[in-house]
Amino acid sequence: MKRLSLLLILLTLLSFAGYSKVWTLSDSNLNVKFDDQLRVLTVTDIRCNKTWEQVPFKDDFSISKVTQKGNSLEITLTGSIKLGLNITLTAESDLAFTLKADVKAVFKELTIPSAFKTPDNTHYLLYTDGEGFLLQADDKEYPLGNGITYSCGGGLSMAWMGVVDNKLEAGYMAILETPFDAALRTKREDGLVTFSPVWMTSMEKFSYDRKVLYHFFDKGGYVAQCKKYREYIWEKNNVITLRENQKKTPAIEKMIGAVHMYVWDNARDVSFAKDIKQAGIEKAFILWDANHTPYPEKDYDNRLKELGYASGVYDLYTDAHPRDSIPRPVDNEMKGAWLNRGNYPGLFKEITARKADGKFYSNSFGTYICPLAVRPEIIKRIEKELPIYPHESYFLDVGGWQ
Repeated sequence: MKRLSLLLILLTLLSFAGYSKVWTLSDSNLNVKFDDQLRVLTVTDIRCNKTWEQVPFKDDFSISKVTQKGNSLEITLTGSIKLGLNITLTAESDLAFTLKADVKAVFKELTIPSAFKTPDNTHYLLYTDGEGFLLQADDKEYPLGNGITYSCGGGLSMAWMGVVDNKLEAGYMAILETPFDAALRTKREDGLVTFSPVWMTSMEKFSYDRKVLYHFFDKGGYVAQCKKYREYIWEKNNVITLRENQKKTPAIEKMIGAVHMYVWDNARDVSFAKDIKQAGIEKAFILWDANHTPYPEKDYDNRLKELGYASGVYDLYTDAHPRDSIPRPVDNEMKGAWLNRGNYPGLFKEITARKADGKFYSNSFGTYICPLAVRPEIIKRIEKELPIYPHESYFLDVGGWQ
């Protein structure tokens, strides 16, 4: 009986050892290892001998199969839904994670891949919240956010985030290639700040493949990470430079290298523009906010153009409030803030975005507007505004539903 028990234990261990494996992806820059028993992925940057280790995959998903082809792993995950995870070390030494599932699969949130552990308290989180800043890894005061990337109202300003060492040299960054139903959520692991991608439903289903791209740096710090994102996003969105855009929009010439000013109260009088011209300011881009009175005179924009200055105005199409939607008579269109950016009389329910249960999408700034529903109102407002104020530009506040 003892011999039989020992044999069964030995066979079990041999069987498990046969399944357990450390898979390797590598090139001249990176050495990536994935332990399918511990469900841990590590990345060693050969150039600077820096190793980044992920937190193990969440317990509610088990690994049922792993296959390798070249520098690519195909992993089958079983849990609340069946997932396919592809991990590829690209020709550019980026580590790409692609998550696949039945497009009709229903879930709440998926946190895959896991967060990388921050090595120690000498590191910084490159936080793309607000204007962006470096957050000390052991910080305990700054409020960690939901990291949503589909709206700037209460989320990130850009769909990426990173970590860098105290020498501001080595680090890594993650770029969400599918940012429209996703987040880069910050959290504290063992008292140190880190982050992980979080995937959300699209129309309450999985709907499409999800992808996040990690890039690792041996030098350059946060500056290199910012430049990498600019390079990535400009190519993805076919961004053209201001000089190139100037060919079709000549007014841009007056904005490049100009002083950008928001003017209020008496500064909305042309005499203020004349004063700064006489003071030696040759180039200025002057804007005003139609949510606040007094409004400039009717020919304000043309008078600015005569001085060689660029004219513009503030605008916003992201939030609505019930109070701004109450129908009210307008005795005189030219009275008060008649071009108020949040004024949609009687249309609150018609222009706001809602979930399947009828609840609104909202944050501390207001209730999100549905871009498709509000478009006719935008056209009406601009057509009413431009004959009186022929602006050369509109400053659009908040990224909104990107």
